Amino acid sequence: MIISINEKNFDLYCKEILNINKNNSLEYNQDFLEYLKEVSSNGAVIDKSFVALQEKKPVALFLGNISSKKKRILKMYSLSCTYFEGNSFIKKSTKKLIIEHFKKIFTECKEKIEFEDYLKDGKINIITEYLISKKAEIKHKIYKKIDLSQSENDLRQSIRKSYRSLLNWGEREIKIKFYDDKNISKDIFEIYKTLHFEVAKKKTRSDKSWEIQYDLIKSRNCFLVLGEYKKEIVSGGMFFNNGFVCSYGSSASKRELFHKPIFHNILWSSFLFAKQNKFQYFLIKWGDIKKKNTKKENSINLFKDGFGGENQLTLNLILK
Repeated sequence: MIISINEKNFDLYCKEILNINKNNSLEYNQDFLEYLKEVSSNGAVIDKSFVALQEKKPVALFLGNISSKKKRILKMYSLSCTYFEGNSFIKKSTKKLIIEHFKKIFTECKEKIEFEDYLKDGKINIITEYLISKKAEIKHKIYKKIDLSQSENDLRQSIRKSYRSLLNWGEREIKIKFYDDKNISKDIFEIYKTLHFEVAKKKTRSDKSWEIQYDLIKSRNCFLVLGEYKKEIVSGGMFFNNGFVCSYGSSASKRELFHKPIFHNILWSSFLFAKQNKFQYFLIKWGDIKKKNTKKENSINLFKDGFGGENQLTLNLILK
């Protein structure tokens, strides 16, 4: 049986499957998707997400929507669409039902799609198998996954040696403050919002999207970090979580201080804050594997790669 997004109990079933896959489903939790909906689509999407039931229990989840604009591509807002399974054995008849329903959606978007497979247990899923049969282009994405069960000393030892002096500078010079549901206020959040505007030199997000980010902090799905240098807030970052995995989301730093390592210690301190709050992993999206990156992409990837962790590979399948 297929349950579409507007049908009874979809949210309940969706939450159950995402919780089983909490190791990989961080960006797809329902609160964060509300934020992405506001930031990246302005409501101009047709949501095609569905849950598959087997013996009245949820066994699989597809998350995806089609842009209602001219370029009708199947994604999930700014993310790729994706598919997760629960822990139950899925019968052949249920798999057939899932693929048949997916085919209808795939036809609606004229077979244009961006899909990500998190390779659960090292295996490709049934949607990936179908897209490969349709000759989808296959790309790879790397995530840096840091195991927070390690001791603080072991975590620090895994950081690139050349970063250690930069961390020492940050510990001396940057005063760091964390804000979560217990101590965030609208006045504090406004400081980060103002910093973001000053760095971007323009308004890049709607007021509604900022309100949702504030609500994410209040609902324990996010925390904010601010860094003070010479009595001035010069850097800040937002870090999202699903109660199990924490991830670097966004940041802003004063451009005139780019020559100083102001964000290195903020990121490192966020590992420790996440560890203190009992998160199991810290995830850093490293980027797509390409033959040639831009200079900016290489610089960002080099920065992220210096904080240790194991490489987690995902597949991206694209048809346009």
